[in-house]
Amino acid sequence: MNDRNIVATPENTGVEDFPENSLPRFVAEYDIELALAVCSKFGGLEEYIPKRDTIDRVVTYRFIISRVEKMETARTIARSVNLGVSQVARIIRRHLDNSKEVALDCSSEHTPEMRVLLKKIK
Repeated sequence: MNDRNIVATPENTGVEDFPENSLPRFVAEYDIELALAVCSKFGGLEEYIPKRDTIDRVVTYRFIISRVEKMETARTIARSVNLGVSQVARIIRRHLDNSKEVALDCSSEHTPEMRVLLKKIK
């Protein structure tokens, strides 16, 4: 075994040691130890990093569904999230369709109000 192996540690590694315009370098600017952990965990993989608007969309959808569960109308929700009523209705319909499929697989967990809403939107 070679005793001369030098490994990167937070003490002997600098930000400049990471490739330019890379996620590890961005992380290293804040925390070298975390950047080394990212390299250990994901090194050699082509890891997809979603755009910020993809994450924003997921958050918006979750917000819309939470408002639907409070029995708010698509028009009211659309005003608060700056989307069109038809877009919001499509999101709600997709959610209710997915919920319906899950409910068919399991026992029906929809509240009577949710069942009425499902019928209205279809």
